Amino acid sequence: PDIPFYWLTQEFDSTVASMAYAVVQAWHAPAVFILSFVLLRSQSVRLPIALLVSVLITAVAVLAPLNFRLVGTLTGDTTTAMLVIAGLACFAMAMSQTAAGQDRVFKQWMFGFAGLLVGLGVGLKLTNGPFAVALVACGFLVPGDIQTKFRIVLILGFSSLLGFLLGYGYWGWFLYQEFQNPVFPMFNDLFKSDYIKHVHLSDERFKAATLKDWVFYPFLYNAFTASFQHQHFFDLRIPLIYVLIVVVGLVLLVSRSARRRAVEHPLCSSIILFCLVSYLIWQQQFSIIRYLVVLEILAPVAVLAAACLICRKRWTAIVLSLTVLVTIVVTSVMSLDRAGSFGRRIAWTETTFEVQFPDFDLKDSMVLVSGGQAMAFIIPSAPQSARFVRVDSNLNYVSYTSLEDRYSNEMGRRLREAIGSHQGQFYIMYFTNEEPLADGDLGYFGLKRDADNCAFITSNGPKMFICTVTREPDQG
Repeated sequence: PDIPFYWLTQEFDSTVASMAYAVVQAWHAPAVFILSFVLLRSQSVRLPIALLVSVLITAVAVLAPLNFRLVGTLTGDTTTAMLVIAGLACFAMAMSQTAAGQDRVFKQWMFGFAGLLVGLGVGLKLTNGPFAVALVACGFLVPGDIQTKFRIVLILGFSSLLGFLLGYGYWGWFLYQEFQNPVFPMFNDLFKSDYIKHVHLSDERFKAATLKDWVFYPFLYNAFTASFQHQHFFDLRIPLIYVLIVVVGLVLLVSRSARRRAVEHPLCSSIILFCLVSYLIWQQQFSIIRYLVVLEILAPVAVLAAACLICRKRWTAIVLSLTVLVTIVVTSVMSLDRAGSFGRRIAWTETTFEVQFPDFDLKDSMVLVSGGQAMAFIIPSAPQSARFVRVDSNLNYVSYTSLEDRYSNEMGRRLREAIGSHQGQFYIMYFTNEEPLADGDLGYFGLKRDADNCAFITSNGPKMFICTVTREPDQG
């Protein structure tokens, strides 16, 4: 998703590029409308009422604080959320046709297209994986005999795999050829690439530490006065869905009529199951809140689905849903300034990337890059003959005991080979607060930073230093 935006930034000023990118990200709104409308019509709600309520639900979905904060950013979460929600809308249309007994071939194509869209969303951003699993699980709720259910599950599974290969296949093959791991550096306990330790790379900072934290996780990160595990965020949508899913489960346990409604309205049951499965996998694998933007957008739809299963009368369900939606709108307005920046730190300028290197001769040089933050936007402003080599990165989530331990792998060997064979000038580039880290990396490779010959790289982003580097005298 970054490549189209980068092209826009080269052709237009930052305002036009950001707005164009935001328009693409906003295409989840029609998908939410279709999903809501199909859900309401499946409950025999009259057409004018269904249209009106669907418009209201769509407006509430777009107002989601997390979505509002992520639109226009390059995290890829909202861009790919569009594909996931569109896939769920196609699934809803296919299921409504199933319930109505329409053409079998058309239904199967619709289910296949649903899986294809969600799989493509996973291929473009792997953290959407929980939603693909959740969609396939929903296939078991499709009306019909067990043979029909398994056929739909297989269609969803294989079409999701096809979409994934379309979105990720080339990149996965490149990673496998280069690093012997198609999802490098993740799951290296399985693929055992020699470029890093044979461990599962996972950012554990945001995960619940205790069973109590795990159970009450949505409420902990929504505290007004504090944050949970570094996530400065406030929004009641996810906690609301969490509570509603628990209530639906309890009602289904004690009420025979509720279980009958769950069978009669499989689309409502599917939406609740989709939210439940994707949330549980997300919490176990990531617990990073912006990866859950799909559920935040879908919150008003989930409210309607839960009300359908809880309430006996259709109008009671609609009134309950509208009451909850008003609550969501009020809390959303309260939350807009509490939803975190997620990279939205830079004001609009004439060009998106304003970078000016100091008066250093970078031609035919090797610029070593240290630190775990994103710095690649600097590279296009340097001479084409300059080679940028990253010696330190966020791969350091892997636990290393020393620099020797960190670089005692194939990645370290290639770095030593590249640095050792370079005959030109060296430079080191790093953020202003990472000077000790940069010096440590250089020392391992027999290099030393010239502290008297450093300068700022001028940009509209974070402040960065660039310094000349010399080889240490051979101690042998």
